[in-house]
Amino acid sequence: MTKTCQNPRTRRSTGILRAIVAGERDPQKLAVLRNYRCQKDEAEITKALTGTRYAEHLFVLRQVLERYDFYTCQIEACDAEIERTYAAVHPDWPNPAPDDQNPLLANKRGSNSKSHLQRKAARPDFTLTLARAVS
Repeated sequence: MTKTCQNPRTRRSTGILRAIVAGERDPQKLAVLRNYRCQKDEAEITKALTGTRYAEHLFVLRQVLERYDFYTCQIEACDAEIERTYAAVHPDWPNPAPDDQNPLLANKRGSNSKSHLQRKAARPDFTLTLARAVS
């Protein structure tokens, strides 16, 4: 199997499938690998894993796991790049001014759009800030 990322959550949640691809066929041994959040007990898992496995199904399972690992690595790489970019930008946003000091809300007292303006004034435009930092 291809190199996988170092994500313990991925390894834990796909343990049975990875063991099957690695050649394990004993349903009791496979049932022990079930995720701790699984609502079914080991006996039910053992029963579900008992049966015939066809070579073409194992081939497809191997490919699916490899694809899952690949996309997991890609997502982790994207997350790392986002974190790196954010750390470089590191906006230092001030706390929003109270309503009575906010110039955007000064002439809108009593209108129905006040809550929208409050949200807009309190939320800096991260996309614009990020675009400036990257360019």
